[in-house]
Amino acid sequence: MDKEFTETCMAKRIKEIEPSVAEIPNPVAVENIADSHKILSGYFLKGAQSILKSDTPLLAILLGYFSMEQKTYQLLAKKGLKVTSHVCGIMGLSKVIGRKDLATILSKAYDNRLEVNYLGNIKTIEIDKLRAETFIDKTAVPFLDEINKILKTNV
Repeated sequence: MDKEFTETCMAKRIKEIEPSVAEIPNPVAVENIADSHKILSGYFLKGAQSILKSDTPLLAILLGYFSMEQKTYQLLAKKGLKVTSHVCGIMGLSKVIGRKDLATILSKAYDNRLEVNYLGNIKTIEIDKLRAETFIDKTAVPFLDEINKILKTNV
């Protein structure tokens, strides 16, 4: 077998990773980064709602999760933190914002995304559509609404 492939892909290795959270240096950058995440959150939610009407409705779960993740990043940006990993976003909801309940919801949404992303678990269009609609209506939208409430009152 190829040596480079074996060393890169099959051997244990230590990989240095840049920090997933950085302090945002100034108020203008805070607003720019927060606005960018707000736009992406809305974009992903609109995509999710559009895909619900298609014959590939489980993709709405992926986009719904990304909408939730971006909204989390928006909230954390308003607190002066630029976040680039889902794990740190989830932890930030719990440890920085003090909302373990929202962190749990986002973590479960992430598990849903992984299931769709990697396991498939595709049933029938009707069952998948119901599952995706339930995720968007009962998980993603209420989560986004709650983050928006926090953004209006706390930040």
